[in-house]
Amino acid sequence: MSKIQKTKKILIVGSGIAGITLFRLLKDKGFKNIKIIEKNKKLRSEGCAICLPFNAVDQIDQIRLKDKLLKLSHQVDKIEYAKHNGKNLTTASLLQKPLNSQPFLSLLREDLLKLLADNYQEEVSYNLFIKKINFDLTSKKSKVTFSNKKKEEFDLIIGADGINSSVRKLAFKEKDLLDLEVTNWRFISKTKQDNLHPKYFVGKDEGFMIYPMSNKKTYCYAQISDKGNKYKNSDFIAN
Repeated sequence: MSKIQKTKKILIVGSGIAGITLFRLLKDKGFKNIKIIEKNKKLRSEGCAICLPFNAVDQIDQIRLKDKLLKLSHQVDKIEYAKHNGKNLTTASLLQKPLNSQPFLSLLREDLLKLLADNYQEEVSYNLFIKKINFDLTSKKSKVTFSNKKKEEFDLIIGADGINSSVRKLAFKEKDLLDLEVTNWRFISKTKQDNLHPKYFVGKDEGFMIYPMSNKKTYCYAQISDKGNKYKNSDFIAN
C-alpha cells in the first residue's frame, strides 16, 4: 500500500471479531488515522462459541497469535454427519490435505475476541454510534454525525456491525432483511466424554450440532424451520 493510501482517514464501525481484527491489521500495516467505534459500553461478543477451520487459523497465524490461540482452544480431527436417529451419513477427516495445513479448532467466542483485541481494546470509542452519513461526491469523503452530536469527515467507512448493520441501512437505505423463518438456539453443555468429535444431526427441516471444546464442555447448536416464528423468542428445553 502506498504512503498516500495510508494517510486516508478510516472509520470502522463495530469492535466485534471482524472489526477489531481489521483495526489491528491496518495498524500493523502502518495506517495511523483510524477510528473504531462500538455502540455497547464495553467489548462484548455475541453467541457462545466459534469453530475455526484451517484457513481461519492460518490468518491468525499471520498476525502472530497462533500460539496463544492454541492454548485457548480445542483441536478436533474429524467431523461426522448423521441422520436424526444417529445413523452415520459420512465422516470427513481433518487430517488430510488441504484441511491439515493448520489445526481445526473450537473455543469460546469471548476468548477469541479478547485475544484479537489484546492491546487494542483501549483504542475503541465505546457507547458511540452513527446517526447520519452525508456523502460528498466532490471531495469523495463522507461526513458522519455521531450519537454524541460530534461530526467528522472520513475517506472510508467500514461497517463491521453485524447482520443488522446500521451502516448498511444508513448508506443504502435498503429494506429490512428477508426473514427465512428459521429459529436456532446455541448453548454450552458440560460433558465429560473422551474422544468426542463434531457431529451434525440432519433432519428434514431441522438440525442439531455438537462440537467439543474440551473434555468438559461441548458447544451445541439447534435449528428448526419455524413458520410464523412461533418459537423465535422461546428458550431451548432438552428432554
